[in-house]
Amino acid sequence: MEEPPGAGSPGGGDRASPPNLKRGRDNDEEESLQSTRDYSDMYIPYTKPNYKRVFPDVSTGSGSGEYLVFVESTKAGERLGNKNPLMLATLFRNEIKGVTNIKRINASKIGVTFSQTNTANNFLKNESFLQKYEMKAFIPARSVEKIGVLRFVPTNISNEELFRKLQSSLEIVAVRRFTRKVNGEVKPFNSVSVTFLANSLPEAVYLDIFRFQVHEYVAPLLQCFKCFKFNHGAKICKSAQRCSICAGDHHYLECKNEAVKCINCSGEHLAISRDCPIKQTKIHELKNKTYASAMKNNKNDNIFQNYGKDFPAPRARNPKYASSMKAPAAATPAAKTILKTNENITEKSKVHERETIQNKTKTILSNENLINEILSNEIVLKGLIAALVAIGNGGRTITTTVIKEILTKTLKNE
Repeated sequence: MEEPPGAGSPGGGDRASPPNLKRGRDNDEEESLQSTRDYSDMYIPYTKPNYKRVFPDVSTGSGSGEYLVFVESTKAGERLGNKNPLMLATLFRNEIKGVTNIKRINASKIGVTFSQTNTANNFLKNESFLQKYEMKAFIPARSVEKIGVLRFVPTNISNEELFRKLQSSLEIVAVRRFTRKVNGEVKPFNSVSVTFLANSLPEAVYLDIFRFQVHEYVAPLLQCFKCFKFNHGAKICKSAQRCSICAGDHHYLECKNEAVKCINCSGEHLAISRDCPIKQTKIHELKNKTYASAMKNNKNDNIFQNYGKDFPAPRARNPKYASSMKAPAAATPAAKTILKTNENITEKSKVHERETIQNKTKTILSNENLINEILSNEIVLKGLIAALVAIGNGGRTITTTVIKEILTKTLKNE
């Protein structure tokens, strides 16, 4: 495939094209797209046709390591993680090649570890075994995929067209434009998420010869819609059902209370509201964690200088439920105090961080300037050498005071 000539960054700079670019399509022939289509269809997330998540093949097809595959039962009511481990060990040892160990993940799921990519992928595709024993096998997205974000992508380009035309050094398996519904109409953003079949992100991708920088994707904060706490989903929640309107022990559809109360901070807003100071703190922690991980694993720090300024706004509240609930009242004085305190702490932390970086930079520059001045000044340099000789031949006990005294006399030619 021909590489894009002179693919420079939007702001100028190096125009050299990266090698081995791959298009997000199955062949190199340009496939024509419909010139007219339903507006909302343009923004349906697009995934590579017939894509099944497997471990990336290496040159030999059998890379060594530990490759974990999750297995669950498809039989209603059956929990594979609670079955007899000896029975499971015998079953996999006799019928599946390359298994090194099996472990219980939770009541519903077990983990089967393979030592090679080809045996792990063969098991993922072994439909006869999986259907026979009513199981499904899969690997988590985080094991083989990495999501990046492109910004300032024109909204008149569909997800499918982007998938077919984007070029990258890593294989692209999915494209999704960020959108939200306003009065029932899909409103697209200029930000697009791109899923790569890799464990790290490329620095950039190309649309024709236009270079788009790839930014780290920050996943939305996970909030349970059963107990409305954070960092887990309703599927695995063991807590009682709570109401997102009044914090009572019932589903929000059954709520008859007039008062609105957040279960997390007791403020006068819904439990899912972004106005909740506890939720804002959790979001801030998540972003900091993501930034730290990205900075550690990515050598190009410039990618993160303007991170988050163009990220999509939150989804609009579903109008289906808006009419059945009272509009949230203003936050309580306590909630306002917590929110204001968090904002002050955050702002002070940012100011302190900036000042620390500036002071370190000034110190480094000052030290470098001093060293350069000493090395370029022949008189000072000769004086230092003479002082070192005098110190070595003086026979006196070496202390800071002695060194300072000899150095001063030498430089003054005394």
